[in-house]
Amino acid sequence: MRIAAVIILIAIPAFLLYFYISKPMPQKFVATTGVSGLQLPDGSEVTLNSGTILYYPSRFTKHIRNVNLFGEAWFEIAHDQKHPFVISCGKIRVEAVGTSFYVNTSNKAGNTEVILVTGKVAVYNEDQPFTRVILAPGEKALIREEDQQISKSVNNDPNFLSWKTRKFTFTNDPMKVIIPALNKL
Repeated sequence: MRIAAVIILIAIPAFLLYFYISKPMPQKFVATTGVSGLQLPDGSEVTLNSGTILYYPSRFTKHIRNVNLFGEAWFEIAHDQKHPFVISCGKIRVEAVGTSFYVNTSNKAGNTEVILVTGKVAVYNEDQPFTRVILAPGEKALIREEDQQISKSVNNDPNFLSWKTRKFTFTNDPMKVIIPALNKL
């Protein structure tokens, strides 16, 4: 009985130590059959459009919660002031603490688009982290692929989340606006 107790007393701390210092396993989530949702290890919620790929760790261990996105996604980030959430989209970074926003890396002409709904996010180039563009709710950032320039403007597209919500709003819009929005379904 004493031997079993000693083994348990050694095994439990050894397991906890191993779990604490071992590297998290990289995970890959692909939305292959349509819109798919995912809860990340920190409680953040992500909805991915069809064809989107998200790489993330099995658990967040460092002071920055980092994921890699290829495609179109909606993020609802769990608030954690001490551990910012960073989405890597090639050389572009989108940094948030607790907020909800949209990211599209498969925008026309290869540009990346970020639209903020709640909270605050910083958008910047990996090579120039101090030249950040801060978005307020209702604003969007467009990052041109050819020169990585970031422009900020008001989001005037009421259908940017139509692929997720399945709801559209059109008012005297031409077919060249309507057809691309419907094609996202």
